[in-house]
Amino acid sequence: DRGAKFERKGHAYLLSLYWAFTTMTTVGYGDIPVVGANEQAFAIFVMIIGGAFFGYIMGTITSLLENFDQATVLYREKVNLVKDYVYDRSYPESLSKRIV
Repeated sequence: DRGAKFERKGHAYLLSLYWAFTTMTTVGYGDIPVVGANEQAFAIFVMIIGGAFFGYIMGTITSLLENFDQATVLYREKVNLVKDYVYDRSYPESLSKRIV
């Protein structure tokens, strides 16, 4: 019967998605197996949310570190510009050290 065949194919696709997301998110197969289509669909949904949350957190941390490093680079560039200016103007060494 076509309905039963479609249901088996649908369940096979759901199992395939469950396996793919479980493997991809490295959640693993665990000690507590999911039983039934509803639990598998819920597990897929939770893994997608978990993966998105993890990606968001990693992106935020990367952005913070990048901005922190960028501020340091800008600071060093400004200090180097001041050093060059002081050197080009031939300021006395004692004054140069106080400026920089």
